[in-house]
Amino acid sequence: VILLKPLISIQLPKNPDFSADKIIIVYFFSFLISIFPLTFGIVNVGSAYVLRNIAKGEAVFVWSDFIYAIKRNWKQGLIFGIIDIALCFLIFYDIIFFAANAGSYMTSVMFYGALAIGIIYFVMRYYIYVMMISFELSIYKLLKNGELKAATGENTKVLLLTEGEELISF
Repeated sequence: VILLKPLISIQLPKNPDFSADKIIIVYFFSFLISIFPLTFGIVNVGSAYVLRNIAKGEAVFVWSDFIYAIKRNWKQGLIFGIIDIALCFLIFYDIIFFAANAGSYMTSVMFYGALAIGIIYFVMRYYIYVMMISFELSIYKLLKNGELKAATGENTKVLLLTEGEELISF
């Protein structure tokens, strides 16, 4: 901050509310927000690999395994991370939009449709990252297989949803 202050203070307006420290902080957080979509999927890949190994009971060296998974799957993680953020935002936006504009039969149908798609997609996400680190599949096949696993009546899906409800009830 001290090194960048002379460079930024040249561009500051004469308003006393602005300071170089505030602008540096704004630039820093803008950088963090802009890099988030690029790292979202990559971090999920590394975390899924470490958590899978913990669940299997294998020896886990957290940072080395995390970095190993990222090096092995960074391309798919990057692409699917951007797709994942876009779909999560779109589903969330649709649910909020149709809930706020409820009143007619069609908007109620669209709300419940978006809610159903959201539930299916959030169950799909669990399977997709695990399949990404376990198998060599294309993004299309990951989405297709994730949807098939989420749509079939498996007991693990019910357990995941009930554990979430139990956590909420505390």
